[in-house]
Amino acid sequence: MAEGKELGHQGNYYRTVDQRFLGNERFVEQIEQRSPLEREIEVPGLTASFSDLVRLLGEECGVDGKELLRAGRKRQWVRARSMSVYLAREWDRMSVKELGRRLHWAPSIISRLYAVYAASRDVKVESRLARQVRQ
Repeated sequence: MAEGKELGHQGNYYRTVDQRFLGNERFVEQIEQRSPLEREIEVPGLTASFSDLVRLLGEECGVDGKELLRAGRKRQWVRARSMSVYLAREWDRMSVKELGRRLHWAPSIISRLYAVYAASRDVKVESRLARQVRQ
């Protein structure tokens, strides 16, 4: 320490390199809006397995989760199916190709369902599901 004292003030020790914020996503977003600097660290998103997503969506809709993904054109399940595609892409990081293979749907259907849900997301339902995923 005595040797370092001779060097005097060194600005590189006062430069911020890596900042971490403790708090929920909303808090981090508020801090980011106040900061003029570009964010160096991405907030990690939720991660959930596809089987967990299907199960939770089924519980949310009051049916067996696998029933939502079976072939058929039940109109009341379109929203849940599009949400399952969206959340699988966002939370499970599944590719369109992988989703199509698992669900036996064409990639064009996967992309369309994703876009439909992304245009009018149900944030309340997503928040409830996120709380269950975190437990």
